[in-house]
Order: sequence, then C-alpha cells, then structure tokens
Amino acid sequence: MLSLARYSEIALKGKNRQIFERQLVNNIKAFLKAKGLEGEVKRIQGRILSQTDFEVDLRPIFGIASFSSCVQVQAKLEDISSAALKMAETHPKTTRFRITTHRSTKNFPLTSPQLNERIGSLIVQSTGMKVGLESPDLEIGIELIDALAYVFNKNIPCFGGLPVGIEGKVLALLSDEKSVLAALVMAKRGCAIEIASQAGFSEPDYSLLQLFSPKHLNLHKVSQIDELDNLALGLGCKAIVVSDTLADLKEYPVNLPVLRPLIAFSEKELLAEQKRYSSAFDDSF
Repeated sequence: MLSLARYSEIALKGKNRQIFERQLVNNIKAFLKAKGLEGEVKRIQGRILSQTDFEVDLRPIFGIASFSSCVQVQAKLEDISSAALKMAETHPKTTRFRITTHRSTKNFPLTSPQLNERIGSLIVQSTGMKVGLESPDLEIGIELIDALAYVFNKNIPCFGGLPVGIEGKVLALLSDEKSVLAALVMAKRGCAIEIASQAGFSEPDYSLLQLFSPKHLNLHKVSQIDELDNLALGLGCKAIVVSDTLADLKEYPVNLPVLRPLIAFSEKELLAEQKRYSSAFDDSF
C-alpha cells in the first residue's frame, strides 16, 4: 500500500528543510518497525512516500499534516484518467464528485483546472455522476510530482508540528492526564521525550504518549523531585517538562530549565486538547 504524506511547518525551514525531512523519514520507519511492518520510506519533492504491505494509519507521527493512501501512475493523461475513473466506479453510493489537482512540477501540458475538467468530463460521461464542487460524496485528488502522478480519494488530517527528535531531548514528569498532555505538546514541537514519575504515587497511564512516540518509552522513578536533574542529565535531556498552569504554578528544586508548555492554557482549552488527542483514533481513518 502506497501512502503520500504531506507536511506544512517543515516547508518553512528553508535550507534546513532536508534535515527535518530526514528526521520525519526516520520516525516513519521507526513507527513501522514498532508495528512489525516492513516498508520503504523516501523523500520526494515536498512529500514523503511510504510503501507497506498493509494500509497504515500515520496520524500518530508528528510532522505530518495529512496523508493519503494512493495509486501511483505515470504523469500521462490516459493513465491518470484511468486511475481516477476506477476510483469513481468503485466508490460506494457516489452521486456527486469533484476533482482536485495539485502540480508540484509544472511541466505537465495541462493546467490543474484543465486536468480537473478533462477527467471530470470523462467520469460524467462514463458513470452518469454529477460534479459537485460543494460537499461532494467523493473527492478525487491528483498530485503531479516530476514524471509521476498520485491519485487518491481520501485526505486524512494529522496533527502536524515538527518531527519528534529534531529539537533535542527533554524529561517529562508524569503524574496524570495533564502531564501526559504537556509531554505531547513538547513532542509536537520536535522534542524527544523521556518520562519519569515520583515513587510512592500511582503509576501514570502514558499509553497515549507512547502512541505518538517513535521509540519505546521506559518510565523512570525518582524518590524526590530534586533527583530529576541527575536523571535528566544521565538520559541526555536538556530540560524538564511539567504540567503547571497559571492556576497551579510551582517551583522545582532543580537546576535544569523547567518547561511549562501548558502555562497559557485555560481549563476549557486543556479539556479540549486532551479530548483532541485521546479521541483522535476512535474512528476508522
């Protein structure tokens, strides 16, 4: 199964963009390996292409803005039309559709609107379906990159952000759902996460954080908070992440920088963010 992954924030990194792309490729490979899957992952112009034996949900990989399971064909009108028509014919209960084309390379003889029109006309003539630009039952996407075209009928939104590990490593102090959210926010900003909790307290559920981590997480225990410095330094971490907000701001007996990514969140915003992460995988992609 071929998947085309898109990014957004990485595209703004200018001359350093390749570094971020390579990290994202490595994270996708680690994600597949953790699931026991083999696959090929490579960079193409402005996209990441992965091929696996089975369809894979890439939503837990920070750095990806959206992805699509797709069909790869030669960037020729006949081949693209054939792939798009097959998708239209096999899509269940479709009466209204639209075609959306994006050209990363501009050497194709037709413009995007012209290609939309040509393929749309073919589908109308062959199936009797109607074009519906607003709220269609089916949207067929086409991306032209160099000599190839990628045709798909789903665009799955993801969490975006930066690839985990591109901004160094931090130690997250976990105790509850809010502390897991603080770690997720830092992971989305590109930090690799190590986790710790204080002995004597119930072990926090960090399964959601594990879902978004490219590597297996090991929970470290400390007897006292002032032990976090040595633990963090031993793990190669540059800072400590806590779940403080303005409502429960605390001081910590540590020398390393303390990061409070939830400091500006209201209680309502915290609940919304927690729900956004925890319910993201309740439905099929």
